[in-house]
Amino acid sequence: MKDSLFTSIMNANPQPAHLQKQPRASYALDYLLNEAQSLLSRLHQVKPFSMTMPMVQGAAVSDRAMKEVSELLEHGKNAVFKSISAFINTVQNARTQQHDVGELQTRFSLLRLRYNSILDQLDIFADVLAQRSEHGVGIWLSGLDVLAEDGLIACNDLVNNPALMVYIDRGHGAAIRRAATKLPGGDDNPVAVIQVPRERMVGSGVASSLIHEVGHQAVESLHVSAQIRKLLHSKDFL
Repeated sequence: MKDSLFTSIMNANPQPAHLQKQPRASYALDYLLNEAQSLLSRLHQVKPFSMTMPMVQGAAVSDRAMKEVSELLEHGKNAVFKSISAFINTVQNARTQQHDVGELQTRFSLLRLRYNSILDQLDIFADVLAQRSEHGVGIWLSGLDVLAEDGLIACNDLVNNPALMVYIDRGHGAAIRRAATKLPGGDDNPVAVIQVPRERMVGSGVASSLIHEVGHQAVESLHVSAQIRKLLHSKDFL
C-alpha cells in the first residue's frame, strides 16, 4: 500500500527532464564549482587596509608595519586566488575526464581552510588598525608604537628589530604576538603586535605593561630563548 502510494506521488510529480538525465556525480561537481566560485567572489571583496581603514596621519601605524602587513595579506590572497582558479578549471574539466569526486571534495576542503586562515590573519590586524580611527585613542596608540620601538633601541646594533603595533583590549594583563611566530595558516608574523589592557592605560601601568611585552620580543629577536633551551638540553649543563 505504501509503495503504491509513493509510486503514485512520484508519477504525479516527476522530476524535470534536465534533472532526470543528469548523473549523480554531476550534482557534486556543480556543488563544488558553485562553492569555489563563491570563495573567489568573497576573495575579491578583501581590500588592502590602505583602502578601508580611516585614520588621521598622526594615528597611523609606522609605514614599515603597514607595508609588511599589507604584503603578507596580498601574498596570501594572491596565492589562494590562483589555487581556487586552478581548482575551478579542474572541476570544469572533470565533466569530460575521469576524476574522483571524493578527492576533489578533499582538495576543496583544504582550499577553504587556507581561505579561512587568510580571513583570520585579516581579522588579527584589523582589530589593531580599527582602533586608530577612534578619536583620541588612535593618536595615543601611535605614541605607544613609538615608545615600544624605543624599548628595542638597545638591540638595534645586534639584530634587525621588527616593526611593532600596539592596541588596547579588555583583560587584566598585557600580551604580545611576537614577530616571526606563526599566524593562522602557518605564515610568519611580520610585525610584533602588543595588546595592552584598558585597565593598565593609566599611570605607570602603561609603560610597565608595554615595556614588559617589548622585552619578550627582545628576548626572541636576540635568540636568547633558543640558546637557553639548547643549554638546558646539553649534557654539559647536567
